[in-house]
Amino acid sequence: MLTNSLLWKNPCPEKRLKNVKNILFILYNQQVERKISLCRIVGYACARKHTQI
Repeated sequence: MLTNSLLWKNPCPEKRLKNVKNILFILYNQQVERKISLCRIVGYACARKHTQI
């Protein structure tokens, strides 16, 4: 797993904690990005459906 290898390479606990926070932040951002793009796709599909005659 990616997180484990990053964690145990750093002997300093503080750096390790910072790594965890960075990883969580990155993962959170990826989820947000995914939701936004999903909303765009769904929104686009809805808009097309309603504008079709």
